Amino acid sequence: LPNCEFALWFGSDPCSANFPFAAQSRKVINMLQRGGKLAVVDPRCNVAASKADWWLPVIPGQDGAVAQAIARWIIENNKHNAAFLQRPHSGAANATGELNTTDATFLVKIDANGHATGYLRSDEAGLGGTSDDFVVYSGGAAAQYDSVDTGELTPGLVTVNGIECKTAFEL
Repeated sequence: LPNCEFALWFGSDPCSANFPFAAQSRKVINMLQRGGKLAVVDPRCNVAASKADWWLPVIPGQDGAVAQAIARWIIENNKHNAAFLQRPHSGAANATGELNTTDATFLVKIDANGHATGYLRSDEAGLGGTSDDFVVYSGGAAAQYDSVDTGELTPGLVTVNGIECKTAFEL
């Protein structure tokens, strides 16, 4: 929050919760005072919503749909950090100054009914790794996640060693 320009708050009130949120409440107010923007998604107009730039009085239980709609808009309008999401392991991420990695490029197995059944592992893919090694799609082919610097986010449905997969990002 000290460096935040925009905060989106779901389902809790950082301005009226008790310890340890008292410090967080001060940080939210400081963010607003220096020009930061706040949006609150909550069925009731709580203290944070009363101070927010935007309040969305969501129907209880529908906040997941709101989160998915926001994610869809971010992706469709290319507002996501693709360079960060494409880094499949710490060595690749740290080289570009990222402190973390994601599973966005990891391949997920798809069963005959179109359901995700878990990450594809290197031994299943025939790549010579183990069941602890994940698989990404990079340069038009499957690769063990820690053997490449980037993985593709949206290769579509791919078949690896007879197993149909999509990336976690696509799913």
